[in-house]
Amino acid sequence: MQLGGVLYRGAEIVGGWVKWLVGRKVDVAAEAERRLRCRPWLALDEVFCAYRGGVLLLHGTVTSRSLRRLAEALVYRVDGVVLVENHIEVVPPPVPARKVHR
Repeated sequence: MQLGGVLYRGAEIVGGWVKWLVGRKVDVAAEAERRLRCRPWLALDEVFCAYRGGVLLLHGTVTSRSLRRLAEALVYRVDGVVLVENHIEVVPPPVPARKVHR
């Protein structure tokens, strides 16, 4: 199937779902979140997904720009995703207070 210049591998978009031609339905946002959660990076547990019409939105917080880019890369290849909009905020971890020795 071709939609908006993008070729889908054996799938069609129906609402917010990808309907496989073999009859199976997959929730795209849930699959994207599963990919984020099955990795060893616990910092991605604060990233959440929403999906509509080929666009996957990422939102939440991470502690570095590299984790922000990693989250986007992990979900980009989910079937049905045409575009990833990354709205993840980078919030550095708090700096521990230094003890002053006198």
